Amino acid sequence: SEMYPFFKKILYDFCLDNDIKINEILRGCLNLTYPSSVYEHGDPHVDYTFDTNQVIMYLNEFDEGETLVFNEEYGKDGFNDAIISVSEIKRFALKEKIIPQKGKIIFIDGKNYHTTKWCSPKQRRIICVWVFK
Repeated sequence: SEMYPFFKKILYDFCLDNDIKINEILRGCLNLTYPSSVYEHGDPHVDYTFDTNQVIMYLNEFDEGETLVFNEEYGKDGFNDAIISVSEIKRFALKEKIIPQKGKIIFIDGKNYHTTKWCSPKQRRIICVWVFK
């Protein structure tokens, strides 16, 4: 993408400012999410089944749409699936609820299951996600 260098520079500046080391970028993508009325949020998941780090950049203004990070980690306590059905959420303990804000950048450990709450009706949630080792 023509946008790759633009977002990569933001990633590298953020990591430099926060003493976060990047050895290898595994994925960089833009995610667009619309509201859903079925469940309050998506399925808890890990992007990879090995140790990674993630940086999320919130690119637009929207209501709700929090990022939920859970205490549960892939490969521990019987959690061996990359995606856990939202119907199983009762088994999870919330570690952090990150309130989105346009321009905000966050870092999360990729071993923790995470998901997103849906944004408000008639809105969309646009983020840039980087996964790296």
